[in-house]
Amino acid sequence: MAQDLPTSIRRISDFLCCSLSEDVIHKIAKHCSFESMKANTMSNFSLVPKEYMDSDKSPFLRKGVTGDWKNHFSSEQLVRFTSVINKELEEENFSLPWSLD
Repeated sequence: MAQDLPTSIRRISDFLCCSLSEDVIHKIAKHCSFESMKANTMSNFSLVPKEYMDSDKSPFLRKGVTGDWKNHFSSEQLVRFTSVINKELEEENFSLPWSLD
């Protein structure tokens, strides 16, 4: 979805047998963009009381950068994560759209 949101919206609408105009697809894509969702109080969890989620310490929606989790893992955590993911996916016949390296 991060690579091509309008195409993902078209695929979902096709799956649901719901025909959408290009204008509607682009409006949905605009409202579903990371920037829009981060600014929207109904999707960014900023309305949740601070006792449950303090967005000043860590906002629910951080950067919107795919794969940024790698910048927050220690080398040991990255090795462990990669090992678990590879083990879980070893019998699957698809590849991930991102690199675990």
